[in-house]
Amino acid sequence: MPQSCSHSCRQFLTIIQTLVHAESENAPLLRWRRLRHVTLAQATKADLVFIEDRNGVNACKILKLPFTGVLGILLRMREKGLISKEEALVKLETLQTFGRYKIDIIADVKRRLGVKK
Repeated sequence: MPQSCSHSCRQFLTIIQTLVHAESENAPLLRWRRLRHVTLAQATKADLVFIEDRNGVNACKILKLPFTGVLGILLRMREKGLISKEEALVKLETLQTFGRYKIDIIADVKRRLGVKK
């Protein structure tokens, strides 16, 4: 644990590690960067946490922190009219090609963008 971390901070990080690790014996614990991210969001009562890592997302769910990732930002940009449906679909295709998103998640985003099967 980082030396600069206070006693309460160390306790908080230990709780997060335990909760995330308990989910799966084979799942790696959150790395310190992600722990700092989630801890800072919790401490500052952040409106939204941007996180893509599965364990980080799980920690946000456990701690009831609102979160989003790239796909959420893409949907929000489309909802706000910052990009067209066509631009959103092109970006989604790029994310699908180079990202690590499950097929059902991509299908849900397409549905939410108004793509019919």
